[in-house]
Amino acid sequence: MIELPASMPRDSKGAYAYLGSVVTPGIHDLELIVLLEAAGEASYQGMANAAPNAKVRELLELNGKEELDHANRVIEAIRILYGKSVRLPPPEYNPFYIVPKIDALSKDMLEKAVGGELAGEKMYNDWADRIDNEEAAKLLRLNAIEEHRHADRDSAAIQLM
Repeated sequence: MIELPASMPRDSKGAYAYLGSVVTPGIHDLELIVLLEAAGEASYQGMANAAPNAKVRELLELNGKEELDHANRVIEAIRILYGKSVRLPPPEYNPFYIVPKIDALSKDMLEKAVGGELAGEKMYNDWADRIDNEEAAKLLRLNAIEEHRHADRDSAAIQLM
């Protein structure tokens, strides 16, 4: 189970703001992003539930599935960098995992998601450039590539609305 230090943010907005200030990630920073990436599945599920059509829903559900892939890659990076075995907690033990109730998906919501995904791409690339292990860096760079792909899918969803 991931147990974050008391000093770590306990809300998503604070957690993302904090991670945006991290230059070189430590183990607790990586554990925090594991929880946030897993919670990304819930965020995308909430948007997918409110999608105006099947194609938009499909794009959002695919992004949600890949958020779990990102979490699992970071777990592997933790193992490589620190020799620590971390397991992805079930949703009920992830304080960030909340499926939002969205009455109507808006283009504005998706535009914010695009911005978040592009910020994630930059974060992962920056972190990959700063860690001292190429195997772990490759995992972070793969997450960066997929973050950009998520932004592209979110943009496509906007066009389909």
